[in-house]
Amino acid sequence: MIDLIPSVGTLDPSFTYGNTEYNLTLGNADALLSFEVSTEDRFAEVTGHGELPVPDGESVRKITVTAEDGSKKIYTVNVNRIRTDDARLKSLQVKSFDIEEEFNSDKYEYTLTVPNDKFILTENEIVAVPIYDTTKVFPDPIIELSVLKTNTYQIKTIAADGYTTQTYTINVIRKKSSDSTLQKLAVSGYEITPAFESGITEYKLSLPKGTIELKAEDVLAVPTDQYATVVKERKS
Repeated sequence: MIDLIPSVGTLDPSFTYGNTEYNLTLGNADALLSFEVSTEDRFAEVTGHGELPVPDGESVRKITVTAEDGSKKIYTVNVNRIRTDDARLKSLQVKSFDIEEEFNSDKYEYTLTVPNDKFILTENEIVAVPIYDTTKVFPDPIIELSVLKTNTYQIKTIAADGYTTQTYTINVIRKKSSDSTLQKLAVSGYEITPAFESGITEYKLSLPKGTIELKAEDVLAVPTDQYATVVKERKS
């Protein structure tokens, strides 16, 4: 082959006789691509140079030149069609955690479960990679994580055209605590023995003679987990 000219765009590097591989960057409007080919031997057969649709992103065109004796030479053109109206992500991850659903650029809502001791989620933990480098990505700076509701974290994107946008949502579920201990236990006007420690579950209390009842409101029991429920029971 002595020349290879694309119908749109410019080969990189420029065509030279000995080189068989080239790159070609196209824009969003370049939907069709063909090649004008010149060969040394006018009887050589050329295939793969006709007009074909150009897919979004990266693709490869191979142009084969077959000489009269059947010998072949293949020229490769790596095509990258960059869209300016595509704000989708190529991948989405949260550092140290696994999103439950497999990522798909066309799926915009995901679920993430984190342990109870995870109180916040920040943008530094989000790895959001757009399909095109020209797309701008704006993750939420920070959200506080509650155990009482599903927490919503969003990543917004803006395509190179400046107005095509997309929003990816991660529904974050913070696990409820399994801590059923108390951080404080006291009885108003009395002293319990031994002195309170969260790991000790049984205590003694001496009441004055004649005391027939210990009221529930006299017992102060504060759970370690703020969302835990304390039930006071009287046993004889």
